[in-house]
Amino acid sequence: MTSSPTAGDPHGPADPGTPHGSPLGTPDAPHAAIGTATSTATPGTTTSDSTRATGATRATTSGTTGATGTTRATGATTSGTTPGSHPDLLHRLLGSATLRLGATRRDRVLGWLGPLLVTALAAVVRFVHLDRPPTLVFDETYYVKQAYTLLRVGYEARWPDDPNPAFEAGDVDTFLPTADYAVHPQVGKWLIALGLHVGGTEPWGWRLGAAVAGTLSVLLLARIARRLFASTALGTLAGGLLAIDGQAIVHSRTALLDGFLTLFVIAAFGALLLDREAARRRLARRAARDPGPDGSPGPRVRGLGPRLGARPWRLAAGVLLGLAIGTKWSGLYFLAVFGLMTVAWDVAARRAAGVPRWLTGGVLRDGVPAFLATVPVAAAVYVASWASWFRTPGRTCGTGPPVTPATA
Repeated sequence: MTSSPTAGDPHGPADPGTPHGSPLGTPDAPHAAIGTATSTATPGTTTSDSTRATGATRATTSGTTGATGTTRATGATTSGTTPGSHPDLLHRLLGSATLRLGATRRDRVLGWLGPLLVTALAAVVRFVHLDRPPTLVFDETYYVKQAYTLLRVGYEARWPDDPNPAFEAGDVDTFLPTADYAVHPQVGKWLIALGLHVGGTEPWGWRLGAAVAGTLSVLLLARIARRLFASTALGTLAGGLLAIDGQAIVHSRTALLDGFLTLFVIAAFGALLLDREAARRRLARRAARDPGPDGSPGPRVRGLGPRLGARPWRLAAGVLLGLAIGTKWSGLYFLAVFGLMTVAWDVAARRAAGVPRWLTGGVLRDGVPAFLATVPVAAAVYVASWASWFRTPGRTCGTGPPVTPATA
């Protein structure tokens, strides 16, 4: 026997297995509908009517299940992201942590605050008492005096025997009118010369360029590591470790070339990291799959995959690597390694994006442009760094017309 509807409730009592007043369309709604249809049958209702109501409810349930199956067929996820769509490819190529980086004002502020704090610490340990010791130490005996002659005559001039005491005492124009043997290129020595120009021919002046380079390296490393690991904490930690590293401090407080090489290499890596992110965002946009006529995702990527166009950060990396080679020839190793690294990043991105011929596409559409954007650019920058040597006489070691040293 079925119960009759209660007063004030035209639909009858709620089903015992369903919360009272549960609306249709919730996961338990089909069962509630069946229970309601059964429980609301009155003595005047025929069995066939009840059966028809139950059948209609089952048809509705079947339709709901079919809709769910259709949703699954289109590949839609519970979060509303379709595999192969632009948002899905972004998450696949960059990761959710990278996409969240800098999304809020607080994160952007902390992303600068932490690196700036460790940079301030680096500046303190590098600039305080920078003039100690007050004499030329280690290879400063070569680089400082060569930097000074670059500033005065445009090339590395030779010096008489035992010139250091006179140079340290302020008698800095005792160099000879012939060129010295250049063991290293000129970029790093020009940066030392810039410090001499700003700070004078005192120990603080000839070490100024190295201290600035060492301090900037800490800031760059902190910001680059933050983007690499998608973590402000890890980026700040990386910068802090470099700020207090003993070897880094020594090179930052001595007029040597290694600190300048480090700065250019870190900056080049950072430029390639920015290029990787920009290229993957572009790849996700161009390789995104549009829905087909039947609602299923239609592949848009074929063959080698899309071309990614101009990549200015890769050109910037070529310039920075050219400056690294112009500081010390060991920068060539970084040019080779970074070139292979950036192509490997692109190949992996094409594979993750579902490009059918991802290896060939990565080599031809990314590797060839990468070579053209780095190697010739780095070579041009390196040659240009010798400009003062090309335009001045007496540049051949021990030969050439005499050049009278400029007066102070």
